[in-house]
Formats: sequence, structure tokens, C-alpha cells
Amino acid sequence: MLIKDKYPKILTGALLKAIPESKAACGEYTKSHYVLPPIDLVDQAFMNDAIKRELFVIPWVVESQAQLEKARKLNVYGIVTPDPKFALT
Repeated sequence: MLIKDKYPKILTGALLKAIPESKAACGEYTKSHYVLPPIDLVDQAFMNDAIKRELFVIPWVVESQAQLEKARKLNVYGIVTPDPKFALT
């Protein structure tokens, strides 16, 4: 049983350590609303797959200006960062 089955009103996410072959399918399989992959593994193909599956992408851990710019260009839903002030620059 998945959390989503027992508590359908709770929004859930799938935290990814690596991108599986089926890309965002793991989020769909777990009935998640969000997928949280490492920022370095997110690309346009992953974003397209997630959008097709109606999943929000929130990459982690965004720690550099280049990673932040990448997240902005890919139009992710949000980011995970250890320094929120950094993301406001």
C-alpha cells in the first residue's frame, strides 16, 4: 500500500538519487505529485517526461549560480538549496 492510497489528500514526492531508465515514471508509479532529482541529472528530456506525466520537478541540491541558472532555464517548479538567500541573487 502506498501513502497516497491511505491518505489521498497528502501531496507526496519521489526523491531520486539517480534517474531511472523510465525517467519520471517512478513518480507516476508512486502516485507522487513531485519528483526530486539531483539538479545535475535534470535535463529537458526529463522535464518533458515529467510534464507529460503531470509531475512537478524540484531538483536538489542547488548550490551554485550555474545550477540555479540551469533550474531557471528548465522552468522547474522549485528547488532545494541549503542557502535560500543565495537563490535570491
